[in-house]
Amino acid sequence: MVHDVNADSPATDLTRPAALPMMGAQADSHPPLCVEPRYLREEGRLAMIVGDTAGATQALRHFLVLRDRPDPGPMSDDVRWVRTRLSGLNR
Repeated sequence: MVHDVNADSPATDLTRPAALPMMGAQADSHPPLCVEPRYLREEGRLAMIVGDTAGATQALRHFLVLRDRPDPGPMSDDVRWVRTRLSGLNR
């Protein structure tokens, strides 16, 4: 049996479902989506490889929304790369 080791509260049986946080009825069927910019950039790159222009455009535009004011350095390089690829897709 697994217990919460907090001296201020009684032990909680963490193996019981009631001890888990309530996430809604559809939590198992709809896992959270990752919207980190690096994943969107990769999604766009992979979509371009397989010829999915619409998917690539959507992912790369979403990337640019999240990286609207990048810091100098690698972030700026990524934004420049995405803008170049996006302009090529829109021709």
